[in-house]
Amino acid sequence: DLISKQILNSIWDIDSSILIMHMVNLYPEATFLDLGSNLGPFSVMVASTGRRVIAVDPFLRNLAYIRMSTMLAGTQNNVRLIQNTISSHRETLYPLITDPNNEGGIAFITEEEAKTKPK
Repeated sequence: DLISKQILNSIWDIDSSILIMHMVNLYPEATFLDLGSNLGPFSVMVASTGRRVIAVDPFLRNLAYIRMSTMLAGTQNNVRLIQNTISSHRETLYPLITDPNNEGGIAFITEEEAKTKPK
């Protein structure tokens, strides 16, 4: 997917990475919460500093990649993985593939919205 290709060729979102590391250094006792962690570049980066991380993503495959990356780095005990979507209230959401060429390009929609989509 788009993120995987960019990570292979460089650092994912260098500006955000620098900002996150600055914040991690300002708050060394804080737990880093990565909502929508995707493949986990920020989670893996922060875990490598010895900080605690909670990575939340709806896709088990993404969490498996984070787990493997942290295992290879020996930082898996710093990371808690949670498979879930994030919403302002409790509801069942359904995946909608918005771009078949981008594995990460999936939106989540409500049951009502799903009824209006072609099958």
